[in-house]
Amino acid sequence: MKPNYITWLLNDHKNGKIKILLSATGIFALVYFHNSMKEELNYGLAPLAYYMFHLILIGFSVGMAYQPYNIYKKLERMKWWERDEKDRSKFK
Repeated sequence: MKPNYITWLLNDHKNGKIKILLSATGIFALVYFHNSMKEELNYGLAPLAYYMFHLILIGFSVGMAYQPYNIYKKLERMKWWERDEKDRSKFK
């Protein structure tokens, strides 16, 4: 039986719980630094490193959220859950 995405992420994915925590941390950091970023933009005092840090945070958050979803979709396309246990054990 095919699990839904959240069940698969929390139970079957190797680092699912860690990825949820890191995605939440990245999103929190984006929200937390957004006001200071706007303030720096308004006064024109922002150094290039600050912009780069903000872009890295965006990429980090999107990547951490998208990577497990992409794996789930590929497993779904391969009909992973319709295979018998003997077939699946080859890939573990």
